Amino acid sequence: MDAAARQAVNLNVLRRHDPAISAIVDTSSHVVVYNFDSATETWKKVGIEGTMFLFRKESLNRYGIFVMNRLSTDNHNEELNSEMEIQVMGDYVIYRTLDDKVVGLWIYEASDRARIAKELEKWVVAARQMGAQCLQQSWIQFDVFSRHLAVFIICALAEDLLQSVDTDRVPSSVSATCMLARFRPDPPVSAHWFLKV
Repeated sequence: MDAAARQAVNLNVLRRHDPAISAIVDTSSHVVVYNFDSATETWKKVGIEGTMFLFRKESLNRYGIFVMNRLSTDNHNEELNSEMEIQVMGDYVIYRTLDDKVVGLWIYEASDRARIAKELEKWVVAARQMGAQCLQQSWIQFDVFSRHLAVFIICALAEDLLQSVDTDRVPSSVSATCMLARFRPDPPVSAHWFLKV
């Protein structure tokens, strides 16, 4: 079987476990997964070893690690995020998860280890940059929305106030409707437009 056919077969197998996976970016033929036990300060095998795939998901261009377990049906599937810390220590690529779990990937091939660690670090940095951009864009859009909302509330309060005023004292050339029409912005159809994350 040539490399392209093998890649297609592997992608189909991964999609059975996670249909959102769109591509295999890199692989390593033999990886063993360990967890660090902070109580005893030792590494413990979790019973997962086999081929590791670095994958990409199309939605929001996310990346992750999938170790197809040769020992059982329990696989290791971890999506990368901006909070991860990745480092190489000896034969291990080590990372910390969001829930403060420390995972060690023992990678048999030294050339795979260096390449994969570099790739993972690149994706984590990209996730941080994308997260910062999304947060900045969300705050800018929220600020615009909140300004529209504030003007809308002020106009509604002004309308209530004008209705309580004796209308004989308001000049006939200026009606409450005309005053409000000049200042009331069109409210957004939906508040979801500013939540582009």
